[in-house]
Amino acid sequence: MKQQAFEQKYRADWQQLKQQLDRFEGVKPVASKNQAAADAEPSNTNAEMKAAAPVEDDLLSLPANYRRLCQQLAIARRRHYGSQLIDDLNELALRGHNRLYGSRAGVSLKIVQFFSHDFPRAVRQRALLFWLSTALFYVPLFAMALLCFFKPAAVYLIMEPGQVAEMETMYSPERFADGGRLGERGLRDSGDDLYMFGFYIYNNIGIAFREYAGGILAGVFTVFVEVFNGVSIGAVAGYLISVGSATPFLTFVVAHGAFELTGLTLAAMGGLMLALAILNPGPRSRLLALRQAAAESMTILYGAFFLLLVAAFVEAYWSSISSFPPWLKYTVGLGCWLAVFAWLGLAGRGGVEEADVD
Repeated sequence: MKQQAFEQKYRADWQQLKQQLDRFEGVKPVASKNQAAADAEPSNTNAEMKAAAPVEDDLLSLPANYRRLCQQLAIARRRHYGSQLIDDLNELALRGHNRLYGSRAGVSLKIVQFFSHDFPRAVRQRALLFWLSTALFYVPLFAMALLCFFKPAAVYLIMEPGQVAEMETMYSPERFADGGRLGERGLRDSGDDLYMFGFYIYNNIGIAFREYAGGILAGVFTVFVEVFNGVSIGAVAGYLISVGSATPFLTFVVAHGAFELTGLTLAAMGGLMLALAILNPGPRSRLLALRQAAAESMTILYGAFFLLLVAAFVEAYWSSISSFPPWLKYTVGLGCWLAVFAWLGLAGRGGVEEADVD
C-alpha cells in the first residue's frame, strides 16, 4: 500500500485519537476566527468546557485506539514511509503512552492492561514464533515418551540408573497411596511447602533465563535447551507410565504443567525473537535490531515469568497433595490448561483485532 492510500485509510483514526488525548489533556479545539469570536460569548462557556472534557467513550476506547496506532506506526516504519508521517505518528503514540502508562496512571491499571491485553496480544502477533517454540519442545517430548513407553530401557540414554531408581521411588503407587505430600525425594511434610515453592521458582526461572539468553547465540542454545528439556520430560513420562506409575505422575504434573510448560515455551519464544533479529536484521544494524527485539521481547518474558511463578505455587501447594482423588486432580488440571489456552487465545480481542491492520 502506498503512503497516500495508507494516510487516507487511517487518517480518521488518528484524528479521533488526537481529539481524545486533547480532551484528556484539556486542550481546546482549534477553531476558525468566526467560530472563535462566537465561542468568546459567555453563553458558550459551558459548551466549551463540555467539549474539552473526556467523555465515557474516551475511557473505554482510548486503549484500543492507542494499540491500533502502535500497529500502524510499526507498519509505517517497516514500509519506510516519509519521515514527517512517522514523526507525527510517533508523537501521537508518545502522548497516548504517557496518558495510559504515565506516572498518574495507577499501578493496578497498568497490571490489568498488561495481563488482559498487552501480553496475550503480543503472543498472538508473533504466532509463528510461538508455534515454532511449541514444536521444538513438544515434538521431542512426545517422541521420547513413546520411545520410553515401548522400550523402557531407553530412559538410560538420558538418566543415570540412580536417578531412575529415585524417580521410581518418588512416584511409586505405594507412596502415593500413603496420602502424604509428594516432593523431590518422596513424601514431605506440609511445612516444607514454602521451601519447595522457592526451589521451584529458582529452578524454573533458571531454565527460562537460559532459554531466553540463548537467543544471543543466534538461537542455537535456545533450541538446545528446549529440545533437551522436551526429551528429558518425555523420557520420564514414558518410563513412569510404562512401569505402572501413571496415576502418581500424571496427577502430580497435570495442573502445574499447564503454567510451567507454557511459560518455558514462551521464554524460548523470546529467545527466538533475539535470534531472528541477529539472523535477519533487515535494513537495521544487527546491534540496533537486537536492541529493539530485546525491548519487544520483554512483554513475552514478563508473561512467561508470571506463568512460572503460578506454576511454582500450584506445584508446591496443590500438585504435591496425593490425598485428593485422581478424578479431581485431572479435572483441575484440565481447567488449568483450558484457562491458559483461553487467556492466550482470547484475551484482548475486544474492540480492535490484530487483523485490522494491513
